[in-house]
Amino acid sequence: MLCEVVAVPATTQCGPLVLDIHLAPVPVLVVDATGLVAAVNRAAATLLGRKPSDLVGRHPTFAIEETAAYPVVVQIQRPDGAALYVRQAIQVVDATTFVFLTDVTVAEEAHQALVRANVDLEQFAHVVSHDLQEPLRALGGYVQEIDRRYRDKADAGGHFVFDRVAASVERLRRIIRDMLQFSRSTRGDTNERTDLASAFDEAMANLTAAVSRGDALVQLVLTEAVALKFNRAQLVSVMQNLIGNAIKFRRPDVAPVVVVSGYVTRDGTAIVTVEDNGIGIPAAGKDEHLFGVFQRFHGTAFPGSGVGLSSVKRAVERAGGTIRHEDASGVGSRFVFTAKVVR
Repeated sequence: MLCEVVAVPATTQCGPLVLDIHLAPVPVLVVDATGLVAAVNRAAATLLGRKPSDLVGRHPTFAIEETAAYPVVVQIQRPDGAALYVRQAIQVVDATTFVFLTDVTVAEEAHQALVRANVDLEQFAHVVSHDLQEPLRALGGYVQEIDRRYRDKADAGGHFVFDRVAASVERLRRIIRDMLQFSRSTRGDTNERTDLASAFDEAMANLTAAVSRGDALVQLVLTEAVALKFNRAQLVSVMQNLIGNAIKFRRPDVAPVVVVSGYVTRDGTAIVTVEDNGIGIPAAGKDEHLFGVFQRFHGTAFPGSGVGLSSVKRAVERAGGTIRHEDASGVGSRFVFTAKVVR
């Protein structure tokens, strides 16, 4: 039995605990008040590729990574050279620490493969989108030249063809632009200190034409200066997308009103809200597909490729925040996202 292999005096506080962990089907280490391994069950010894007697009395650095946050996944090296990913969780009882180990090697390797695949896919999207811009510009130029030379000679059917080709080129241009924006939503330093008001100002400068064209009123309401842990270019893009959508999806004959507000909670989280008086989002769009790529819930009634909200979500989550949509008192939309505050 394990309690015979591991020499733990029955009179110590650890004594009864050795029998308990021996019955446990999961790998368990017991660390005493001195910080040394007092006991280990067979499941843990097998996972670590060692004899139980080789582990007792040692500092558990061979299996435990000291950290302020548990559970945590770490990589360990077995004596036979095998590398494992192990999830560590701890439970402290009086002066005794129980360390529970779970082999997550298969899941972690699959996760890392998925991360690599996503990086490759994002790189591919960026390169393809970038490389497509030049031939598309050339195609657009040829279409304009053909239209200039032959529109007067064409009948109504010819005019229709010219207009459809030009519209298709413009739509493709928007899709490529949005694909580039989407690929950039996971690039850049996420540890930047970015002033929310400054990002709002830059987004508004980029939206000058849209604001003027739509006769929109856009306001920023802050109770205090707010600096976020957020890549500046991506925060500007988030603000520009949300405000731009609020202006675009307006009600007929109603001037758009957009209010951007923000405050900081006691735990140091910023809550940023972008609210408008527009047409809102159809009920069919208020599910997990709202932030999906190429999702367009208003059909072709409004221009766009359906990439904007997906880029917003990726940028917010990359900065460690969350985003959700709410109805704005029965009229319009309200998007709320969170971000970490930098003091």
